[in-house]
Amino acid sequence: MSKPRTQQQRREAATQSVLESACFLFGEQGYQGTSLEGIADRAGMTIRPIYHYFGNKEQLFLAVTEQMEQRLYAAMQEIEAGQNGPVLGQYWEVFMQFGRDPQFRQIVLVDAPVVLGRERWADSPVVQQVIDILVPLFPGLLPETRHLIAQMVIAALTEVAMSLAEPGNKGKEHAFEEISGLIRMVLESVPGGFAASL
Repeated sequence: MSKPRTQQQRREAATQSVLESACFLFGEQGYQGTSLEGIADRAGMTIRPIYHYFGNKEQLFLAVTEQMEQRLYAAMQEIEAGQNGPVLGQYWEVFMQFGRDPQFRQIVLVDAPVVLGRERWADSPVVQQVIDILVPLFPGLLPETRHLIAQMVIAALTEVAMSLAEPGNKGKEHAFEEISGLIRMVLESVPGGFAASL
């Protein structure tokens, strides 16, 4: 006979169930189209525990956003820890893999900047890590210039991921795959930094 779960275990199970339900519905319906009642119903509970654990809809959305960003951050950390071959191309592939995920795209790239503010995304661990990766690639430039270039690259990556949201455009999808392959080749062929190739 299994031991009854502790209060902490019940709390963790309930919060995880809410997060999974919220992640699915925020990703499918967007922030505005999702209600706490719908999240509670999908999680098989009343709305009261959601208010108890998360406070309100925006705080729950923040928790979902942070969880998704953490997955991307962990994937990037794994590449950094492995150091298996040219890592820049691997970073590109990981970001594009997440960018192709409709839930990640809707929650992190579409809704989060509006609901939680663009400043929060700019200061997130994921963006800071990308900046740390990109800045050393331009050793001959001023620090301010390198940081600005890194921010421009992040903005471009976000736009590329957003462009994948258009359904049914096979020509665009094929074009993206070709461009992605070219970008990966460039990233993998310049290990000493882009400034060295200028």
